[in-house]
Amino acid sequence: MVVFATMTPLTTGVKEPEAAGAIAWLLFNAYLKTGEERYRMGAEWAMEFLNGRTTNPSYELQLPYGVYAARQNERDHRHAIRCRKDVNWCFTIGPLRQWGAIVGTWGGYDVSGLIGESISNEYAFVMNGYQQGAHWCRCAVTTIVSPARSANGC
Repeated sequence: MVVFATMTPLTTGVKEPEAAGAIAWLLFNAYLKTGEERYRMGAEWAMEFLNGRTTNPSYELQLPYGVYAARQNERDHRHAIRCRKDVNWCFTIGPLRQWGAIVGTWGGYDVSGLIGESISNEYAFVMNGYQQGAHWCRCAVTTIVSPARSANGC
């Protein structure tokens, strides 16, 4: 998380580096709305920050937004940001909160695919699963529409 008034990282509480995904998505959509190149560049910087991570930054549900923005940017502007590991991180349990795609059963019911905390008493949100699923449908559609530029793993 960034304190925008001073452009410094928040140093208290839980760090949420995946917030760069939401920032990338917001800035890329601001670019699409206004055509102002500064928003696209800001989105790329946020996406490159995520791409430069060596550990899964997933805290809750902002990472898929960055992956989707990276795919849109690649499709529309031929600026490929490698995002295969970021895609995988969206489904892998991350170290910050043990958040990710649940695989298994709770109370005898299959809950594979729900998005939530994997270690704390069956804690997941169905809407998070819907949101994350929608991102992958959009990524798949942009890959089908533009298969020649899908080598980055999205």
